[in-house]
Parts: sequence; structure tokens; C-alpha cells
Amino acid sequence: MPLHHDGSMTDHRHRWTAVSAHQVSEGLVVYQRCACGQWRITSTSPYPEVELIIPG
Repeated sequence: MPLHHDGSMTDHRHRWTAVSAHQVSEGLVVYQRCACGQWRITSTSPYPEVELIIPG
């Protein structure tokens, strides 16, 4: 039995699971994997972006 469908990879919706996360000077780096065997690395900025609205 195959691990996932035999269709095109563009038809596959990955279900990412965080395997590890690390604080670095550039922010947070997260290593994620899908049950199909693919991996991805995501990152965030070190400081959350905040929208500031100043009444005029």
C-alpha cells in the first residue's frame, strides 16, 4: 500500500508537523515534515510586526 496517493504532487496537501524549533538571531527557525517524507524549513522575524495607527 503506497504511503500516499498516486496522483500528481500538486494534488497532495501536506500536513506539516513541527519536528524542532530554534531561536536564532534572525528569529525562530522551524523544521517541519509531512507524512509523505517531504521536509520544509520556515522562519519568523525576530520581532513581531506591529501595525501602528496614529489618529489624525
